[in-house]
Amino acid sequence: MAFNQSYPRLGSINSIRLPWLAELPVVGKALFVQPLVVYLAVACVPLLARLLSRQQCGSGAAGGRRSTRRTGEAAAV
Repeated sequence: MAFNQSYPRLGSINSIRLPWLAELPVVGKALFVQPLVVYLAVACVPLLARLLSRQQCGSGAAGGRRSTRRTGEAAAV
């Protein structure tokens, strides 16, 4: 294996720049000049948390509702 070989690479994804927010002094470039896939991933987090909180299998992981019935009480139908 030679170190001077070049392998094909994928092109970079174009970033989306939010005009006024990208010019903020400290966090502008870090938060508001990102590829679209980053913003989609951030949008999926609350949606996934909501979905998991509604499912019985995800109730512990996403802070789902716990049963407040006392021992011996019948479940409401």
